Amino acid sequence: MKRRNKNIALDFPQFYSMVFYQYSKSINVYLADVVSDYLPNASDGMAEELSVMLWNIDYADEEYALKQLKRRVPVHHVIKFCDIMETRLRGYNNVSQMQYLKNEIDHFRVAELESELAKRVRTNNLIQIVLLGILGMYILIYYLFTVLEALDMFM
Repeated sequence: MKRRNKNIALDFPQFYSMVFYQYSKSINVYLADVVSDYLPNASDGMAEELSVMLWNIDYADEEYALKQLKRRVPVHHVIKFCDIMETRLRGYNNVSQMQYLKNEIDHFRVAELESELAKRVRTNNLIQIVLLGILGMYILIYYLFTVLEALDMFM
């Protein structure tokens, strides 16, 4: 569950960017349309949750679907998204709150990318050190055989 929620959290910024731009253009946007538009671009875990969300919208309504999403995916940004969208469904124009969440999600995405980059740099450095060690070992073995052949010629 933790890995699935982490994958959803990593995929969520792209989804929220799409939702934010759609809702900042017009108040009269149906959430199911936005979810359907994003669904082909979603990762496996996110696509599964969004499919369930679409089913819940068809079964009941958007508010029910958001409450269910909040229960199924207890990730900080998803919970805030659901709260903001529920407020918006009640008729409040909360573009400023949506902008604040977008900024927060963008900072989260940048931090995740930086940590991934640092992880790759560490892995790359470790691989380089191992390869240099192997190369050094090959050079030592080459010179060892060269010296042994030279000693063999003199004996």
